[in-house]
Amino acid sequence: MLAADVISRSDARRQALARGRGCCRAVYDLDMGATRHDRGIDFLEIDRDGCMRMLAAASGGVGRIGLSVSPPTIRPVNYAFDDQTQSVVFRSALGSQLREGLSSGTATFEIDGTDPVDQTGWSVITVGEVEEVTDPAEIERLEGFELEPWAPGVKTHWVRIRATSASGRRIVHDFNYYS
Repeated sequence: MLAADVISRSDARRQALARGRGCCRAVYDLDMGATRHDRGIDFLEIDRDGCMRMLAAASGGVGRIGLSVSPPTIRPVNYAFDDQTQSVVFRSALGSQLREGLSSGTATFEIDGTDPVDQTGWSVITVGEVEEVTDPAEIERLEGFELEPWAPGVKTHWVRIRATSASGRRIVHDFNYYS
């Protein structure tokens, strides 16, 4: 789906709401026994290439890292997508809890987006091997991303999660259903 499609669908939904149609009307006149599919709501799978494009497009934003430690941990980080290595990279502090948790070897990384007006959204999840970047030439290359950590403190260490698998889903509506 292109950005132009999202804008035009958002506009169509807002216009339908303004005319008293759409989700507001749906509360009163829809068959509440209808499944989501019957109501025109569906999931679309996003393939690996699409997931990588979405990670790249949101690069510089915030995602969440999931670690399989005890207890399981999820932490937000701002990240960059490294297309050359198909990796998520971010900065961490020496001795940080997050950095220590990454020693488990594998991590999950997730980004998402929602549109509450359209009641749509998407999510991309990658799983991969975690490594601290220590090669000086590679660190210099990553410094070119100009990724500044949002969290306070000195974050001098680069961490990489190589995407060995990626999956995504998008919630979509059939706007003809609301007409």
